Amino acid sequence: PQLTQYWPLEGGAPGSDEAENVVANGNPGKLTSYTDLNSAWASTPIASTLAGRSTKVLMLDGVNSYLSGGLIDLGPARSANGTISLWVRASDLTGDRRLLGQVNTGNAMGFSGITPAGKVWVYDIVSNFGQGFMYPGPEYGTLKQDEWAHLTFTYENGTTTLYLNGIKQQTVPCGFTAVTLGFGNKTRTTLGSAFSGYMDDIAIWDRSLSPGSIAQLASGTVPTAISEEPKLVAMVSWSASFLSGVVQRAPAPTGPWTDVPTALPLFYPGTTPMVGAATRNVTVELDPNSQAQYFRLKL
Repeated sequence: PQLTQYWPLEGGAPGSDEAENVVANGNPGKLTSYTDLNSAWASTPIASTLAGRSTKVLMLDGVNSYLSGGLIDLGPARSANGTISLWVRASDLTGDRRLLGQVNTGNAMGFSGITPAGKVWVYDIVSNFGQGFMYPGPEYGTLKQDEWAHLTFTYENGTTTLYLNGIKQQTVPCGFTAVTLGFGNKTRTTLGSAFSGYMDDIAIWDRSLSPGSIAQLASGTVPTAISEEPKLVAMVSWSASFLSGVVQRAPAPTGPWTDVPTALPLFYPGTTPMVGAATRNVTVELDPNSQAQYFRLKL
């Protein structure tokens, strides 16, 4: 995985609306709808896990202000693979506070927020696979007001997986597409309210990170220090007119055929099929020791 965007959120020049991106050719973050740009940055509260390297945090007023990360393109529409990592501290949980979502108009990605009870949700605007809700398990607790938490969203093959403080919570059917991405914004649909509180250390990768790397981020590791061995992968595509099926692999055209564990069913019962796409795409990991690998869609 390659780190494509990283906003440490360490403040900016006086009166500037720009948040530095330390990745070469990354998008500068843009502070949007702030009445006073100088009040956007605060030196407290700092997450204790980041206290050794973070000196500022970004404040969001819960009304209009948000951070725009520019155009984020992680691959094929709704089958893109990637990871978003951020630290959040909510000052007000009333009214389903939005965490991240698209700034531009049009049907694109799902967006995320926090319920008044501190539960994190993901919603797919065009009901590509319907809507999904990711509830942190009771044994792990939920996000609490005025407490820092680390959130990671991984996107893979039309699904979103939430990690809370480094611990996997749930995977739901909700894809990602190229969008102008905002953090804390309420700029699409009427659901929820703008985020009220603080954010820090926002990073994006072009592949889904491993649970081990996500645990490192939750323990305070700087995103630029995350390193994983590259994987050999292939993209399997088929017509979106097929409304059911499972991807299978085999070492030869005659088999034996086995289900691909990471390839979820093409169609989820009780939901609607993909909107506005001619093909479906699934990324599968290849066996580097195999001379040939074959894939098919079992209907």
